[in-house]
Amino acid sequence: GAATLGGRPVRLFSASVEDARRYAIRTAGDAVTSYFEFKRYSEELHAIRTRVRAFGAKLVGTWLRVKPALRTEAAELLQRWRSSLPPGGRLLGVHARGTDKAAHPKFPLERFFAPIDGFLAAHPGSRILLATDDARYHAALQKRYPGAILSRGAGYATRNVVRDPALSRHAKGADAVMDALLLAHSDYLLKGTSALSEFSLWLSPRLAAAHLDLQIEGEAAASPAYTSRVPVWAGGEAVGPLPS
Repeated sequence: GAATLGGRPVRLFSASVEDARRYAIRTAGDAVTSYFEFKRYSEELHAIRTRVRAFGAKLVGTWLRVKPALRTEAAELLQRWRSSLPPGGRLLGVHARGTDKAAHPKFPLERFFAPIDGFLAAHPGSRILLATDDARYHAALQKRYPGAILSRGAGYATRNVVRDPALSRHAKGADAVMDALLLAHSDYLLKGTSALSEFSLWLSPRLAAAHLDLQIEGEAAASPAYTSRVPVWAGGEAVGPLPS
């Protein structure tokens, strides 16, 4: 018989993630375009992203209040990590989304290596503030950068962090908020496209000019609108000190 929901008939349809992404870009406004587009990069798209992030930061600053216990824990961790840095040392935020990442395709973890290497060479004494939901990613980065990783957790040993019934939803939510808070206070952020790291930019608007979106690939990553904003230490053209 016909599919029903609560006794009422419904229509069911399915579409690939890629088809859904393209449909959202064509039919929705700036916010969806800003989040879902990664196969092209232009000055127009950069302006859209900048506009959306400024609006998101305004909403967060006006309406969001993080629970005091989480704010206190984040502040204590950051104070301890900052005090451990030598003069000139920085915190490089790295958000590596793994496990069930689907709205955008997962890219190889190795894509992080060159920009991390470049940052650490350009800013001696710096450490990596790592946030990841994937225990395999955490272990791989710990192995590659021994002694340089700072993180609150070590990721989850699961294929699907969202739907794994063995994981507490409350604990996962608290972990996600903490990761976003910590990343928001990094000096520069390397990220793929993810709601969590995007939220970090809304929490800390200065990161809009101090992050690199590694989801951008192919022709988009070679476009002048993108390369002109990639720091020299990451193989791009942008020069100058890190934003204070």
